[in-house]
Amino acid sequence: MSGVSINVGWRSIRLPKEKEMYKSKINFFINLVHEIRTPLSLIRLPLEKLREEEIKGKENKYISVIEKECRLSIGNHQSVT
Repeated sequence: MSGVSINVGWRSIRLPKEKEMYKSKINFFINLVHEIRTPLSLIRLPLEKLREEEIKGKENKYISVIEKECRLSIGNHQSVT
């Protein structure tokens, strides 16, 4: 059945090979996002612990920047999945 084609307008779609390729690509991107999100989550927890301590000055500014970037990255990755 790998040779079956369906004509849709100007395009011909082969089933089920194209369907299998599509699923493989989606699974790849889901796995990739997971591989990126896990380290970001591991960074976020220590940041939360640091935030509980009273840190002032430049260190507090650095922690804020790291938190912001972490939130943005996690948000971007969640929108992909």
